[in-house]
Amino acid sequence: MLEHTKHRGPDDQGLLLLGQAGEPLFHGRQPQDIASPILTETQVAFLHRRLSILDLSAEGWQPMATADQRLWITFNGEIYNFLELRSELETLGYRFRSDSDTEVLLAAWHAWGEACLHRLTGMFAFALYDQQHQRVTLVRDPFGIKPLHYAQVQGRLVFASEIAGLLAFDGVSRQLNAGAAARYLRFGVSNDGETTLFQDVRQLPPPI
Repeated sequence: MLEHTKHRGPDDQGLLLLGQAGEPLFHGRQPQDIASPILTETQVAFLHRRLSILDLSAEGWQPMATADQRLWITFNGEIYNFLELRSELETLGYRFRSDSDTEVLLAAWHAWGEACLHRLTGMFAFALYDQQHQRVTLVRDPFGIKPLHYAQVQGRLVFASEIAGLLAFDGVSRQLNAGAAARYLRFGVSNDGETTLFQDVRQLPPPI
């Protein structure tokens, strides 16, 4: 999946594997460094490709966690008002080690939960894992500028910024969605709500 999304972030990559209780089993850059037994214990996996724009240092590397490792995120996009949010969070006692909007987004979720989404201005798609609630949340910006696709495979949820990344995952079907294909050929509809040209692949709709 990382190889199929290399063009989306050629600068850097990162991998995170979490266990049954949300404990980090692996957090690194190279897939070959993962020991095989860890894979059988993995419950949540985040794979990230990065195009370095904000904070070129290692502090901006993803997947990123809060200091207490309660929240983990893999984030694609840009939060335009992150400096204003950062200032507000600093008045609440939050301290930042990087200059990235990703860290501000993590702190905002830590402070306000899902309500922070109403404060964000930008284009984004991200997956966030909350260890306290043992939950992964997938989010797109209100206008759906950044893509986020998903599929269910043998009781697991798989997601990626592009369908090509999903199709690289073993078990994701390439079966054609005949209805979506017909609408595309007849009307030129390329954005068809939650459906895609693949029967088992869905597009996460924007909130509005």
